[in-house]
Amino acid sequence: MPSRKRIVLSTFGSFGDLHPYMALALELQSRGHEPVIATMNYYREKVQNAGLSFASVRPDFAQPKDQDPELINRLLDYRIIHSVGTAYSHKSKPGSARVNNNETVS
Repeated sequence: MPSRKRIVLSTFGSFGDLHPYMALALELQSRGHEPVIATMNYYREKVQNAGLSFASVRPDFAQPKDQDPELINRLLDYRIIHSVGTAYSHKSKPGSARVNNNETVS
């Protein structure tokens, strides 16, 4: 019989980052291992309520709803997004995306 292993799964980000690791941890647990999810303290309750072990890692950022709205608006400013070559422009008409500087598609 294989030996029981303590396996630390570290992730950082949103639920979209966390959930796959939780699914993997639950499967490892069902196979007799001891998985530990290492992530932001914000997710402690969610991880522990799933019956998994939790370890806190830093930095522990505030969730978007708790962050400074002015900072978020500056980060999502059209000029900044456009300067890094994103295909979507919020100044385009609804339902269209700017493919390059000369062409808009719907």
